[in-house]
Amino acid sequence: MAFNYELGSFMTLIEQYNCDSMNLFEILFGKAIFNFIGGTIRWICGSIWRTLLRRPKFNFREYIDGPKNTNDHFDEHGHQINNVVIGISFVVGVILLLIK
Repeated sequence: MAFNYELGSFMTLIEQYNCDSMNLFEILFGKAIFNFIGGTIRWICGSIWRTLLRRPKFNFREYIDGPKNTNDHFDEHGHQINNVVIGISFVVGVILLLIK
């Protein structure tokens, strides 16, 4: 889909996907922020673990989006789901530590 940055094109995008602004807000936070936080945590832990075991490391993009050139369903969706779960857990843990 080609997306042009004209005035009102954002609303056209919302109307095209038939979603309201709250749904779009949930998509942005769930897919972008929590995916990035969880992927970063997985990348740090994975890099340390693979360095200790002297195994080849994955790059950062593979932790965020999954491995390139794969037909496995888990590789397409599972990495993002894991990232979101880890990201939410991390944010909740930080909030709980700040509340104490």
